[in-house]
Amino acid sequence: MTQTILLAAGGTGGHLFPATALAQELTRRGFAVELATDERAEQYGTDFPARAVYRVPSATFTSRKPLAVMKTFGRLGNGFLRARRLLEMVQPHVVVGFGGYPTLPPIMAARSLGIPTVIHEQNAVMGRANRLLSRFADAVALSFSSTKHLRRSAEKRAQVTGNPVRDAVLSYRNVPYVPPEPAGRLLVLIFGGSKARISSPKCCLRPWNGCRRPYAGG
Repeated sequence: MTQTILLAAGGTGGHLFPATALAQELTRRGFAVELATDERAEQYGTDFPARAVYRVPSATFTSRKPLAVMKTFGRLGNGFLRARRLLEMVQPHVVVGFGGYPTLPPIMAARSLGIPTVIHEQNAVMGRANRLLSRFADAVALSFSSTKHLRRSAEKRAQVTGNPVRDAVLSYRNVPYVPPEPAGRLLVLIFGGSKARISSPKCCLRPWNGCRRPYAGG
């Protein structure tokens, strides 16, 4: 019988891309992969290699105002109930979270049902959702050996795995580097997370104003 792995990821590229990489490898190894995320995934996850994609209600704490906090808890509570019903239907062998608040309901629901859980942190500074989930996740996968805000109680359950890389990126590893010609176009690639996607291109491209056509991607 094919084992099912449920991946949970926030709906931005920083969370979905490594989840995509793991989904590709799990599929090659004969597992069935399903994804739980939020509505933002429509921008990045339209071609996610999963048997099914589920939208789970979630919310981020963006304000300390009592009404806003109550609404956030209410949406997370709704997400937890939806995630629990989803897990009872899918019956995954393990739930793997890749950070972002949309991972809270599935991982917490998995814990309540006794389903093994793993969380993966892509950054050198652990995100708020993963900090919370690291309290009780069965395993914590890290991209860096020195990860800030990793709870001491989670250190024994942590393992450095690196950051999974998608097939589309790996396909370029054997492409030889072609130096730019003196009078040719200079291509600049800028990596940035979700909070840096707006500010990084503006500040990083100032020194390149003399270039004919600088490019930024992130």
